[in-house]
Amino acid sequence: MTLLLLLMGAGLMCLLLINTALAQNAFLVHKLQKSSAVLSDEEQTLSLRLDRLSDPANLAARATDLGMAYGGIPAYLPPGTVLPPGARVIDTDPSSGVVTILVPSGRAPVAGTGAVGGVPVGTRPAGSGR
Repeated sequence: MTLLLLLMGAGLMCLLLINTALAQNAFLVHKLQKSSAVLSDEEQTLSLRLDRLSDPANLAARATDLGMAYGGIPAYLPPGTVLPPGARVIDTDPSSGVVTILVPSGRAPVAGTGAVGGVPVGTRPAGSGR
């Protein structure tokens, strides 16, 4: 009889310990679910902000506020064309002979020869380092 009471008491204690462990895990699961919900809301907020900031109209307005201007269609100059004053050679590809030139805004490339301060296409200006 005593042995039976002892076994029943031990079984009850084991059930109590298992119940306590499950309750602790339930609290942890609830905490993680709340954290997941908060992070999901933050992700959605950041996604909406990214969509708003990357909108083409918004990007154009921000670029204008920063003093940037639309570059327009690039002009392709034949070899030997004299560059306008202020233009500079950005890159030269020896394998294809392509020369990339930056012309400041508001100035168009000048065709012909003899422009004051001009640099012929295909040559490197002094100090370009390339």
